[in-house]
Amino acid sequence: MPLDGRYQPSDLRKVISTNLTPQAIRPIAGGIDAPSYYTNDHAIVLDAATDTVNPRAQQLQTIKEAFETLSNLPEAEKQKPIILPVTEEQKILGLFPRNHWVTLHYDPQTNKATVLDSRPWIVSFLYPSSAMNELLIEGLSTIYGAKKAQGTRFEIRYQGVQNNDTHCGAWTSRNIMDLAGVNPTGTPTTIEQQTTAYSEDNEPNVIEYNIELVAHGSSNIDVHSQPVKPSLWQRFLNFIGFNTANEEVTHSNISQPESSSWSKIDQILSDTATHSTHSAAQTFDDWDMMDEDELQNTNSQVQSVSAVNDNNLQNDANSLDTHSPSM
Repeated sequence: MPLDGRYQPSDLRKVISTNLTPQAIRPIAGGIDAPSYYTNDHAIVLDAATDTVNPRAQQLQTIKEAFETLSNLPEAEKQKPIILPVTEEQKILGLFPRNHWVTLHYDPQTNKATVLDSRPWIVSFLYPSSAMNELLIEGLSTIYGAKKAQGTRFEIRYQGVQNNDTHCGAWTSRNIMDLAGVNPTGTPTTIEQQTTAYSEDNEPNVIEYNIELVAHGSSNIDVHSQPVKPSLWQRFLNFIGFNTANEEVTHSNISQPESSSWSKIDQILSDTATHSTHSAAQTFDDWDMMDEDELQNTNSQVQSVSAVNDNNLQNDANSLDTHSPSM
């Protein structure tokens, strides 16, 4: 499955394992090996899990089973926050099944568990979270004991950055990396910071970051950047043809009406200038190409015209003298 679409558990593993160290490789459903969890200096990230027990075909480990893989951790490691991607597979109102990735974050220092949902509240608030909470308590009991697990505070935060049914996996992996300190600052974000860290406009960069990360092992894409939306005035100027951004205009191979008209005018003017120059040059060449007889005949015609003009001038003068009134 491409990383620009819906994520499978294997896609999440590809993204997460790039910057976190896989631990305790074990066989899972499908005859493949996968890490039980990942670690770095700031957090422990569990492998993908589900909030639903399916006796007929359990494709993913449950949240309880995911936490059970940490039962033998040293006490120092158990003090790190634990994060895991969870697919919500319960039915909304008992009728509509859901298949949606969320981030489950547990902080042992505060004994607080938080579900970070990339979808808006209006889309997700009807989803029943009781099954997730129950499996979480059962899993925490295997690590911290039943008393601490029963006292765990459980809450849900809605980011509202995903307005589609496709990119929950990309957002979940982004949340996991930020909460685990896998970001340019190298510092884990808090739940409060992560809830408001992004907007829906960041989604294209979040997706492209994961693609580049898996392909090259790193990425220079700024996931917090977003396109600058032009103001109403700028959109109006762009509509009437002004380039307010001072951007270089890329010319396509398809001719535009205005440019075609000016091109035709330039061609006509160019052809006219060329034709005039050619005609003058041709006349000069024709004059040079006259033989002596033609030149003599031409001179004779000129002299005849001159003689006629002189006679006409004399006749006009005599006529003027004849008709002049006497004083």
